[in-house]
Amino acid sequence: MVALATIAAAQPQRNFGPVRGWGDDIAWKPKPEGYFKHVATGWYFSVGLRLDGTIEVWGVNGQYNVINGRPSGSGWVKIAAGYEHAYAMGPDGAVLGWGRGDHGETTTPTTIPNCYSDIACGENFTVAVRCDGTLATWGLDYCFNPVPRMPTGGPFVKVAASGHFVAALRATGDDIPDRLVVWMPSQPPDPDWKPPSWQGLWPPEGCLPQLATLFGEIWCASPLYLCSNVRFVPAAILDTFLADFDAGHAHAMGIDLFTGSLTLWGADNFGQRSTAAIPCPAACEQLYGGCFGDQCYKAPPSQFPSSVKQARGGYFHTSMLLPDDRLRAWGNNTIGQASPPSGRYIRFSSAYYHGIALGRCYADCNGDGLLNAADITCWQNRLTLGDLGCDCDGNGVLRDCFRTAVAWT
Repeated sequence: MVALATIAAAQPQRNFGPVRGWGDDIAWKPKPEGYFKHVATGWYFSVGLRLDGTIEVWGVNGQYNVINGRPSGSGWVKIAAGYEHAYAMGPDGAVLGWGRGDHGETTTPTTIPNCYSDIACGENFTVAVRCDGTLATWGLDYCFNPVPRMPTGGPFVKVAASGHFVAALRATGDDIPDRLVVWMPSQPPDPDWKPPSWQGLWPPEGCLPQLATLFGEIWCASPLYLCSNVRFVPAAILDTFLADFDAGHAHAMGIDLFTGSLTLWGADNFGQRSTAAIPCPAACEQLYGGCFGDQCYKAPPSQFPSSVKQARGGYFHTSMLLPDDRLRAWGNNTIGQASPPSGRYIRFSSAYYHGIALGRCYADCNGDGLLNAADITCWQNRLTLGDLGCDCDGNGVLRDCFRTAVAWT
């Protein structure tokens, strides 16, 4: 047994680890070695923040140079990834974008101070919390209009973005009724517009809001997300202190801070929100010939865990981190994006068609798919380099590495 008393005292629960990916291989391979403290997932690429604040990007470089164009230097404190662009934040709150920028998504505003506390990347846009708690956004929405439409009030403390939706959390306080606001950053809709050859009431009854957090809507010629109503936050979490939240491609989610219960709402066309059968609103039937989304919401089915630590929405799938630090996912699984690896993890990121997680320890140290004596040799070699990947419970003490790692797999 090798005791690491200093590490144990300073960091009883390790918040960094090696990365492990799943889903679309080209989006997360070749996987970099070493430890990371944050990860983010884009369309066909992954971003990682190392312990010294240097940034790694891997996957597909693409025509927008998202890998080779990454920021240099160290000391970066936060990262975010979108469709084909990404952002990094420095210790002073200044942000820097790279990758695709032809929609203005990497054109950081110069008319306001470059000082932010949180940032998230959507498909063609970027949204951020300014240092004064207000929101800023730049780029284009799904209809390729500028995205100046922001919810009022605040201060805000955190944002999340998907392909088309944004979620923002106001600072907690007894006098703030709607802490979580979800919206589509579009310009005000044309009240006289309706789909070609539409018959009957418009907007259709199945898509009318039940709750009023009204900030934008998508009224394109083909209103694909009209009935998903992601922007209408369920009453179950309107006034809740949230531990975590996220905006998926056409659904959203929030985790209660005190109970850990998970609430999902929005589209359920691939079962990303639940597995229970639900009635399809007639309006959605008329629009799409099927139930692409609905304005009803409900708690996850009984077979789902009653408490979760982290949840992320992808491109028609949902992933979550359980209290025992294992990953679980469901929904669209065409290329394994809803099949996370076994093991225990610290945190993860999942979007589009792949996911990246920070592992608590190296089990299959040499990556050959086996747990055997070769892994012990691998751990010993890593240990000589100061790598504590065998400290699976993060207590700073290395006990029988092989036995412990097997138990944590």
